[in-house]
Amino acid sequence: MPAISSQRERAGVLIKSEILIIANTLAEAQTQQQLLREYGLRIKRRLVLKSLSMVLSVYRVPTTTDSDALLKRLQQHHPQLQAEFNRYYFLQSSRGREYARPLTGLPDPGSIGSDPYIAMLDGKVDTQHPALRNSRIESLDITGQDTTASRHGTAVASLLVGRNFVSGALPEARLLAVNIFKPGTQGELRTRTDWWLQGLETIFARMERPDALNMSFGGGDSWIIAQALTRFHQANIVLVAAAGNGGRDSPLLFPANHPDVIAVAAVDIQHSKARTSPDSPLLDVVAPGVDVWAADLGGKGFYASGSSYAAPWVTAVLAAHPETLPALTTDLGIPGRDPVFGYGIIQWKK
Repeated sequence: MPAISSQRERAGVLIKSEILIIANTLAEAQTQQQLLREYGLRIKRRLVLKSLSMVLSVYRVPTTTDSDALLKRLQQHHPQLQAEFNRYYFLQSSRGREYARPLTGLPDPGSIGSDPYIAMLDGKVDTQHPALRNSRIESLDITGQDTTASRHGTAVASLLVGRNFVSGALPEARLLAVNIFKPGTQGELRTRTDWWLQGLETIFARMERPDALNMSFGGGDSWIIAQALTRFHQANIVLVAAAGNGGRDSPLLFPANHPDVIAVAAVDIQHSKARTSPDSPLLDVVAPGVDVWAADLGGKGFYASGSSYAAPWVTAVLAAHPETLPALTTDLGIPGRDPVFGYGIIQWKK
């Protein structure tokens, strides 16, 4: 695959050799399979997602078929199938001072008065890093590979629950870290619609569901993922996502643009908006995400920048506090909600 040079190009990375269809039951999925044989589609794999009440079928598009024309025909003749191409999604980081905790007003560790439970979908976390070695982290993997720890996942986890080496937002919280990312052909970490959906199912199937879910990645819209996110929202799980790093005039990435997801952009220590973070009327809130100290691989640390590293502060506050937006913000910029800062900077309220 050619090198991907910008966020806008990344948002459009479709896997046109695979078409995704969802059903409510296995019987419905089997009926769909009979129908789709007429179009030369053959089942490649199927995921029965019991907790989400969904069955995802991945169909292989024949190499001799014009995949765009085929998808268009399916959407015209069978709109009820809601067919879409599989798609890649990418982590939202840039190439990072420990000012974030004071800036968000988070209380001292141990004084929260609750036992927050957070989940994150990301790359694999190095749970033996000095910042995380004593943290309450459960790691799961849905990729089926023994992947090495990722810098991004380790950094995001440290901002959520880091101790000692990194002042994480909620060091006493429990964290469920689900790896849904694998290296691509260029070595970059990426996930796909079907892996992402499987990660969501893994979390939703738990006997105890988390208070909040952090998603520091994004890409193009997926109707299938949107349905699953709505189920999370209906179950009162707070959803938080990175807005993207394409620049001030770029659109919000999915899932940050989903109505049930809190979209987070980055600001610096002076409350100035990061030049990489998008302006949008859909933006909900901003948080520290420019030069924030985070855990790196090899037991080290680095100054991280990007909306990926702003999202964890919002996830933590909303997971632990009984109130929600806009009550948990301090207004910035134009009074009220605006495209630059949303409701304002996330703020713990006593």
